Amino acid sequence: MAPKTKSLLILFSLALFFSSAWAYLSYNILTVSQRTPLTTTIQVADSQGVEEEELVPGEADQQAQAPLTPPITPAPEAPAPDDRKPGSTLDQATLDALGLEEPIEEEGVFYATATPDDTIYPQWYTTVIDAPLAWDTTSGSPSTLVAVIDTGFALDHEDLSAAWFTNSGEQGTTQLGDACWLGVAEDKQTNNCDDDGNGYIDDWRGWDFSNNDSSPQAGDNYAPGASHGTKSAGLVGARGNNGVGVASVNWNTQLLPLQALYDQGYGYSTDITAAIYYAVEMGADVINMSLGGSTPDSYTLAAVRYAQQNNVIVVASAGNCGLNQTDPDCVGYPSPGGMGYPARYPDTIAVGATTSTDARASFSSYGVELDIVAPGSGSIRTPSWSTSNQTSLYATSSYGTSFSAPIVPGAIALVKGEFPELSADEVLALFANSSDKVAGMSGEDWTEEYGYGRLNVAALLSEMAKYKQQLNKGSGDVDDRSSSTKPLLSSSTGHTSSTKITASSTVRTYCITTPNTLCTLRLLRVGASGVKDYTAIRTNNQGLAVFEWTKSDITSGTWDAKVTANGLTSDKERLFIQ
Repeated sequence: MAPKTKSLLILFSLALFFSSAWAYLSYNILTVSQRTPLTTTIQVADSQGVEEEELVPGEADQQAQAPLTPPITPAPEAPAPDDRKPGSTLDQATLDALGLEEPIEEEGVFYATATPDDTIYPQWYTTVIDAPLAWDTTSGSPSTLVAVIDTGFALDHEDLSAAWFTNSGEQGTTQLGDACWLGVAEDKQTNNCDDDGNGYIDDWRGWDFSNNDSSPQAGDNYAPGASHGTKSAGLVGARGNNGVGVASVNWNTQLLPLQALYDQGYGYSTDITAAIYYAVEMGADVINMSLGGSTPDSYTLAAVRYAQQNNVIVVASAGNCGLNQTDPDCVGYPSPGGMGYPARYPDTIAVGATTSTDARASFSSYGVELDIVAPGSGSIRTPSWSTSNQTSLYATSSYGTSFSAPIVPGAIALVKGEFPELSADEVLALFANSSDKVAGMSGEDWTEEYGYGRLNVAALLSEMAKYKQQLNKGSGDVDDRSSSTKPLLSSSTGHTSSTKITASSTVRTYCITTPNTLCTLRLLRVGASGVKDYTAIRTNNQGLAVFEWTKSDITSGTWDAKVTANGLTSDKERLFIQ
């Protein structure tokens, strides 16, 4: 072969080799780029610091193309609890070492403890009340509704915006045939018409009773605004496990924002009465009122009783006059104790405040009407509001029964989500049996300073479960309270439907029920404001508890007596006090 021809052949071979190599490399580079797309990291600043978010360019286009390489086979899923073969990881040597003779027949199933991913977590107050343990059972249900009656609210707050209840009757657009149809479709939220006919125009997200408009937004009618309502709502139901802010006791309940106090911090009984009635009509399960006054009035009392008659539980803050009554804000409150209304009404659950050491907060009001206490003093973080930050502000500390009270409705909504039929009397009985009897109670089941004790959410759910079992109420079963026997009330003056008590009478009221059970006695004034609760007594081995009292305990008039045990209430006895 001629030298020139041989050289050309060598060059041609080299060109063919490099061409093949380039094709091979191009193919694999393209394949790798499709398996591992480039990412860009940006920083998103918020009130808690910096979060990182990955942006994947062209992700939609890549998903539309067919892969150039075989897909990676995913790892096999772990077997479902029911599919796993019992004892499959234990050999005979291990069984022998542990002293176990037989292989296990049925596996126990364990789950990771629920831990929210909120940026302000954990908090001491949720730990103290055993909320994390409760969350393993339930973190709340959106089927429950808690009405918060307070000042204005931060409606756009990042930890609350998804929690607000929206009125379905004021949602969507008007249509031909609607009461508010004007010939063209309009947004029902803003059409200035009462679409659902409940007497309130455009009440699609609560109502402002103080200013009589549809916006319970903080700062709408008073420039400085107020954070009180936002803090209360956040302690009831700030969203948990949403990656921002705090985790309240109840992550999923709906909140009905009802402004009945001006942002300046005061309000009137008729506005509060209207708000209670509205909450009941809108289907609330629980109402929180972190507010109080020194004197009772017939309007709010009637509204509270209306709520109870409709199985809506009303929770109220005990007040902040426990230290002394010389403070100008505490003038007119009873001394000692300083509890106010509506907390003193017999149909409310009154909540006091404790510290991180389970002591009664020095300011926390107390008295014979107190039912329970909850954390309300110290570094309790909760959503807040200011004119400069209306969406991502959090309080660094919270002091007052205004902030211990909302924790309780959040807990009640947890149990109502599991057992919707529970009444206020039944919930109070569950509190009596589940609350932690802290050191300050000196071994008593109830005291004036702590009520039935400090809230324990996990124990509350446990008591609820036992109570459901007692009632033969399982999942899908019919609630059958008839299968349980309500306690029997009797007295030393004779077991009759009515009893006359004179100045010389010493009355022994007997509660007869199951052995070793807490029993409570309540005397309720008929036709007027007045209540007398006696310290809970545990029945003896024969199921008997004895309350001894005289006329001097209560004022003259007509009273009804009833005892409650195991969540069930006796028939009443009418008492005529001369």
